[in-house]
Amino acid sequence: MHLNDIVETVIVKNLKRRDDRLESISKQLNALNIKWLRFDVIDHQGTKASATWWNAFNGLQAIRYAKHANLPCVLVLDDDCLFVDDFAEKFEKLWPSIPPDWDYVSFGEIFGDKKQIVPGVVESQNSWGGHASLFRETLYDLVLEKIDGLDFADEQMNRKVKPHAKCYVFSPYLITQAAGISDHSGDYATNHLFD
Repeated sequence: MHLNDIVETVIVKNLKRRDDRLESISKQLNALNIKWLRFDVIDHQGTKASATWWNAFNGLQAIRYAKHANLPCVLVLDDDCLFVDDFAEKFEKLWPSIPPDWDYVSFGEIFGDKKQIVPGVVESQNSWGGHASLFRETLYDLVLEKIDGLDFADEQMNRKVKPHAKCYVFSPYLITQAAGISDHSGDYATNHLFD
């Protein structure tokens, strides 16, 4: 089973000024033969809105696109994602363990709570990550209604969306984030906390 057997559209959110990240993620996706689209996201630099607001706005644009295009699901990736070396094999092995009633699947997050379904897959309504998130069309309207960017999108997902959805996470992660300067905060992020 290939990722594009599950999701026909993979969206990579990328700032024009981050050619380095686009090069890295495109090499990974192309090596895995994953079909994908680049979404040119709006940079918060030079605007009056916060980085938090723009981050949420850019993610919501991907969900709006998926809804408009009548996509049954969409995988939204940050451009600094890193796939595990044996991603294809692990995905093929683990995907059948995701319950068929899923609304949201994360490819790696930090947990506030988790309940193991099978080794490699957990259920969680309280986790943080958002860098590699698979949304089913059953969740589009709720996400578009509840996420406003006034707080971190992960926090809003935990409080306003996940309690109404079937949410699963690959654990250990299949996709993490690269260490480096965060476009969101401007700080150096090690991203070592993902399990």
